[in-house]
Amino acid sequence: MHCKDLMTSTVWTCAESDSVVDCARLMAARGIGFVPVEDERGVLRGVITDRDLATRVLAPGRPSDTRVGAVMTHPVVTCTGGEELRDAEERMKEAGVSRIPVVVEGRCIGVVSLVEILRADEPPSADQLMRAAAARNGKPPPALR
Repeated sequence: MHCKDLMTSTVWTCAESDSVVDCARLMAARGIGFVPVEDERGVLRGVITDRDLATRVLAPGRPSDTRVGAVMTHPVVTCTGGEELRDAEERMKEAGVSRIPVVVEGRCIGVVSLVEILRADEPPSADQLMRAAAARNGKPPPALR
């Protein structure tokens, strides 16, 4: 299976120059917790998560006009649409992330997440991914059935 077969193709993005408040409002309005961050040319520069906003903006008391580019995660782990899902899963596991942008010529065209992998009913690698993501977040790994 290829990444393009499993990716979510509706992707909401923000710009490096957007404020963290604007990004948080986008997340709230769309019910998402992961946003690819683009530069002025639409090229993927990083990602920002709801957890990033909590730990890099709220906890240290940064001002609401802080730019997304100052707190985003970068460099970002990516894959291509034609890449084998297993290769992308391995990269996710190594990085301890649960979502990975799918890129073409530097532009984000989709996102593959642990949710899609679980829906694909591939528990052995999904279990490993979940454990890696949980370890990154300092939580005990959940058991998959």
